[in-house]
Amino acid sequence: MVYQRYKELCEFQGQEPRTARRMRSFLSDFENLSLTLSEMEHRGQDSGTYRQHELNRNIATVVDALQTIISEFGAHQSIIEYLPDAGEEFATM
Repeated sequence: MVYQRYKELCEFQGQEPRTARRMRSFLSDFENLSLTLSEMEHRGQDSGTYRQHELNRNIATVVDALQTIISEFGAHQSIIEYLPDAGEEFATM
């Protein structure tokens, strides 16, 4: 789901997304910095093994810290409620 949203944001901005492998590397870095929590999820032999990621900080605090980036690049619909003035001034996708 994280990679899909990332790809949507890249498309929205007309940018070429990095690979899923590179995204997994970023997510690993975020976990090492205690920004996210993750755990392995096993979905049986045919479905494989996945990592489930969860934000380890209050989302309003994270959105506030990213105001400059959000102002420049826009925001995904899923965080609009956390933006000042309900995101009226920000481009959304």
